[in-house]
Amino acid sequence: MFCPKCGASLAEGAVFCHNCGYNLSGVSQDPAAAPVSPLENTKTKLQNPLFLAICILLTVSAGVGFFFGSFDVLAILIVIGVWLVYAGSTGENTNLIGSGIKVTSVSVKIGYVLTYVGAGLIILFGLLCLLIFGMIGDAVGEFTTEIYAGFEEALMENHVDAETSAMMYEFIDAFIKAITELSGVVIGVILFVATLLSAGIMILVNVLFTGRFSKYLTNVSRAYNECRPIELNERGVATRILVYGIFLGIGALSTLATGALFGFISQGSMVAACILSYILLKKAD
Repeated sequence: MFCPKCGASLAEGAVFCHNCGYNLSGVSQDPAAAPVSPLENTKTKLQNPLFLAICILLTVSAGVGFFFGSFDVLAILIVIGVWLVYAGSTGENTNLIGSGIKVTSVSVKIGYVLTYVGAGLIILFGLLCLLIFGMIGDAVGEFTTEIYAGFEEALMENHVDAETSAMMYEFIDAFIKAITELSGVVIGVILFVATLLSAGIMILVNVLFTGRFSKYLTNVSRAYNECRPIELNERGVATRILVYGIFLGIGALSTLATGALFGFISQGSMVAACILSYILLKKAD
C-alpha cells in the first residue's frame, strides 16, 4: 500500500507513514484497493489549476522582460521547464515531468552560479573606480600646478613682489590640489561602497533564496527519477518563495514609481506566481 498523502510505499498494517507521519488509522487497509504510486501522487498534485496559473504568470513575466529589455534566457528556459511539467502532469507522457523538472533545476543552478560571477565583477568594477578616480584626482592636481605656475608669472609681471606672489601661488596651488585629489578619492570610495552594497545584496539573495531553490529542485528531480516520494514543500520552501515574492513586490512598486510599466508587469507577474506557488505548496504539504 501507499501513503495517500505523499505516496510513500508502506508496510501492510502501518499506522503512520514513515515518510510524512500521516495518520493511516482511518485509511482502508484492503490489499485489493488500488495503490497510488509516488509518481501518480505527484502528478495528481500538479493537476491543480493553480499550477496552470503559475505557468501562465511565469510566461508573462519572462516574455515581457525578454521583449522589453532584459533578454533573460534562463527565465525563458525555466518557463519551458514548467510547461513541460504541466504537459506531463495533464497528459499520458509522464516522462515530460522529469524532463521539465530537470530543465528548471539546471536553469536555476546556472543562474545561481552566474549571480556569484556577477557579484564578483561588480566588486572588481568598484575597485577599478577607486583606483581610477584616485588617479584622476592626482592628474587634476598636477594640472592645477601648471595653471598656477602661469598665475605666479602674471603676478610678477604686475609688479607683485616675488615673496608675496610665491606665497599666494603656494597657498592656492596646495588648496586646489588637495581638493581635487580628495574629490577623486571620495568619488572613488562612494562608488566602491555602492558596488559592495549591490554585490552584497546579490549574494544575500543568492544564499537565502536562489541557492535554496536550486537544492530543492535538485532533490525533487532526483526523487522523481528514482521513483521516490516527492515532498513538494520540502523544508518549508513555500515560505521562502513567499518571502522572495515580497521582496520582488517591493522592487515592482519602485519600478512602477519610475514609470516603467512593462517592468512592473514583468515583476508583478512574478510576484503573483510566487504567491500562487506558496498556496499550491502549502496545499500539497
